[in-house]
Amino acid sequence: MGLSIGRVFDIAERQGDFRLSLGAHSKHVALYGFADLLYGDTTAGLRVVDVSAGIGMDGRISRFRVGAGLFLGNLRIQRATFDAHSQAYTVGALIHTSADLYAFGPHGDHAVYADVAARGEGFIGGTTGQLVLSLGFRY
Repeated sequence: MGLSIGRVFDIAERQGDFRLSLGAHSKHVALYGFADLLYGDTTAGLRVVDVSAGIGMDGRISRFRVGAGLFLGNLRIQRATFDAHSQAYTVGALIHTSADLYAFGPHGDHAVYADVAARGEGFIGGTTGQLVLSLGFRY
């Protein structure tokens, strides 16, 4: 769970980020699938909802991870003139790095962690990108 800042149609946006991941990892590599929900608004007060699902891979060195992923999504932006929304299907990529703040478990592979991610998405008619700062729990 975290906070996101970004731009869509050259308008600033701020969102909460909720992510659920499921996968497997070894001592040095992790592979996983994920679902993301970014929910917030633009500086003009228009609601923005960005839902996506994808796959990711991380490299692990001690308490640190660096990874990347690809995803497909659905972006909805509330319209200012109507009680409706604009919608676009998106294709995107992300890169991230994380650090375990508190590791536990028999091999130290469960953790409370801090993560920084950069996301970019493209759709017909535009692009959007976010910088996401989050805290998470890995079991």
